[in-house]
Order: sequence, then structure tokens, then C-alpha cells
Amino acid sequence: MDLAGSGRGLCLNLALVGVLCSMSHAIIGGVMFFMGLFVMLFASSLIRLEQRLLHGVRNERRYARNREAIVTRVLGVAIALAGFYVLSAFGIEIGKPGRDHILANDPVVVIHADEGIAADTVSASLALKESVAEPVLCRATGVVVGIVLHDVKTTFSYGFKRLTSQERVTESTLFEIGSITKVFTCTLLSQLVLDGEVALDTSLDEIFQEFEKGDGNGAGEITLKELATHTSGLPRLPTNMFTLKSLLTFEAVRNPYKRYGTHELWHFLQAYESNGDTGGEYVYSNLGMGILGLALSRRLQQDYAQAIRGRTCEPLGLFDTGVGESCREGMQIAQAYQGIYCVGPMAVAFPVDIWSFDAPMVGAGGLLSNGKDMLEFVSLCVRPPNNALGAALRATQKPLHTMSPSSGIGLGWHINALDAEDGREVIWHNGQTGGHSGFVGFIADDHVGVVILANGRVSLESVGFQLLEYLVSECNWAGWGE
Repeated sequence: MDLAGSGRGLCLNLALVGVLCSMSHAIIGGVMFFMGLFVMLFASSLIRLEQRLLHGVRNERRYARNREAIVTRVLGVAIALAGFYVLSAFGIEIGKPGRDHILANDPVVVIHADEGIAADTVSASLALKESVAEPVLCRATGVVVGIVLHDVKTTFSYGFKRLTSQERVTESTLFEIGSITKVFTCTLLSQLVLDGEVALDTSLDEIFQEFEKGDGNGAGEITLKELATHTSGLPRLPTNMFTLKSLLTFEAVRNPYKRYGTHELWHFLQAYESNGDTGGEYVYSNLGMGILGLALSRRLQQDYAQAIRGRTCEPLGLFDTGVGESCREGMQIAQAYQGIYCVGPMAVAFPVDIWSFDAPMVGAGGLLSNGKDMLEFVSLCVRPPNNALGAALRATQKPLHTMSPSSGIGLGWHINALDAEDGREVIWHNGQTGGHSGFVGFIADDHVGVVILANGRVSLESVGFQLLEYLVSECNWAGWGE
């Protein structure tokens, strides 16, 4: 038996599993590396043991020639074992529906407009099938695209809710919207400012009595405006968010915010040292937006789920948008996937759970919604109604901090130039969780908006901006809505 040849074959076959798994997340790859390194420390003794058990000391010279192959085999086994451990933590799905199969089916189209305008919208928008859906469906099994053109709202739904199912996604299918939640949190802030319940310059120590117990480290001086514009100086995530246990059990990957509660938050803030300038440079902070949601909830004496649903979502007509169980009853959620990899006509996918959020971080990314609600929300942002809610929506879109000549930020919304030459401003935000991705963006002056939701980890910004540019240049018929 050619042990060298079989060793190489075993290494290649088993290491492939480890490599595929390591592609899912950097932490997974790191765990595999250290497990492989640990086994390599014992490689020499294992080789000597195999020599003595199988062929005796006399054949030591023969095995010296194969030592490299055996070491490689041991390393491959170690990587594979780590890969199988990852599979036990994440699970795996294998299915046939790939991108070509999905695109072979016509999308589920829902049009909210009169028939005359709707026909023109479909004629123009069907050309977007490959340019929008195809890039996204490389890393997801389902995608919902929503388009607002003046008074016309249209959703196009491609694909399936999960890899092993033939149930189509529709505009009613729920997705995690991730950091797009920040826009809703800031809309609630805008409402409370206009109602006189808080001010943009209200500081945290005016809301939280806990800061009276602090040591004057500057965290209590942070204002609500600084939290909403990512200029508070707080880091992206708290440094005490992950524990060794959460890393080893992969909870830090599968559900990172689940166990981060108020106790952990106050422990972090009491040890936090401000740089002394809380109104300075833009630094994107999930922590800051989570604290903003917690502060607004404390002022309203409600939890975030109740506050955002009762004060913002339902008054806007967004009845399918909410936190966790508050919007899941009777609703179908698209399966979340951390990674999908095509192998010929088949696809291998790593499903993950819907993220759970405790109070300190839910305002940064805890909402679920669907294409129908998100399209309605963008439509209201494009043309805010003439009431208190409309005034709150308009206030979120005003630039409050400038990062560069072509980019700034309002209350939650990022504001970027679509093209340096024509001066159009795109107001947008993206979102991503462990297995869902989203993008919302609009150009208010042209009454154009876009929503994209997908059940995979996909970068949607470039697709969203390209779609907006296309809509402005090709589909902006004069006279609509006038």
C-alpha cells in the first residue's frame, strides 16, 4: 500500500472540508489553524509510533522518506477535525437550486399603482433582473428588490426561502435588516425631539442615573446627537463583548449580541476613558447606536420593541416591522445563511440562527422587516407626509456632520454624492447580520428609492447605487406624480 499517496489523498479530501469552513469566518479559520498546530506538535511521536506498530524499527529508513507525506496527512486530519467541529456548530445544507435555477423562474412581482403607470414600470424594471438579482444570488437563495419611482412602488422577489425548499420569497417574507435598524432608532429620536421629550444636545447623564455613580470619565457627557451621527468617540463594539467561552462555542459568530446586557454595558462604560473630545471625528459605532436606543427607551419608560413599534413603525403603517418575536407571529422568515458555495450544479450552505439582542444593542441592529414595509418606509422618506411624522422623517435627512466634500451623515442616514458632476445626493444605509443583508437608498429630489433584502452575507451597496443611477438616468419619466 502506498502510504504516501494515500496520505496525500486523505489530506486533500479532508483539508477541503476545513478550507470551506474556514471561508465562513476568520475566527473559524483561526481555530482550525491552532488545532492543526497543536496536532503538529505531536506529529513526530505519532510517526514513530506508527513505524513501530506497523513495520518495526527496521523500516525506519523507509518511513523517513515518507515523513513529509505523513506530517501533511496529520495536518490534514487536524484541519478536517476542526472543520467537522464547525459543521456541528453551524450545520450544513446541500441543495440543487443554484443561481441559474432561480433566475430561470420569473420573479414574483407586486405593483402598487394604477395599471397604466404600472405597465411602464414593469417594462423598464424587468431589464434589471440580471444586473440586480444575479450578483446577489451568488451568495443567497432569495432576494427581494423594491423600487420607488414617484408614486409607483414595485417589488420583485427572486428565489426561495431556503436552499432545501421550493417555497418562494415574496414581498411579505421577513428578513433581518441589521444596521438599517439605526435609521429607525434615529427616526424615533427625531420624533421625540419634535415632541419636546428630548433634545439633540441632551447628554446621557441627564437620562441615566447610573452615570452619577461613575468616576467622571466623560461617557455621561456624550449627547444624543453624537450617538446618532457616530461622533461620540465610542468604539465600534464594546471591548468586553466577547468571552473565551463565546469564542470557543462560536456564539461570538452565531449570535454575538445575545448575552450582552446592561450589566456588561455599565461595566464597560465605567472603565471607558474618553479622549476628551466627544464631538469629533466620525467613527462608526454599533455600541453608540445601541446606547441611543437604550436611552430613548429609558426616557419613554418602555422597552425598545414597544417604543419603536408603538411610536414609529405602526404610525408609519409598517405593521410587519419589529423586534424578534413581536413581528414573527404568523410570518415566514427567510433562512439566514452565513455562506453559500456553489459546487457544480449543487450548492453547499451554512445556515445560522436569527440574531437575538439584549437591551443595550437592539437599537443598533435588532429589527426584522420585509420588502413591503421597507418599500413603504422608503416611499415615505422620498415624499414625507405633511404631518408630525413627515417632519421627523425630513429632519433625519439633514446633514449634521461632514466627513468629506462628497459624504456626510444626518440622523442615522449616510449622505453621499451619486455622481461628482451632477450633484445628486443619495441618502442610504446598509445592514448585515450573521446571515441576512439589506440596503435602502433614495434620491429625494428625483423621487426615486431602492430596497434590497437577501438571505445571505452579501455586499449590496454597489448594486444599490448602480440601481439608483439606472433609475435616475433611464426610468425617470417627466410628469409622474405631478
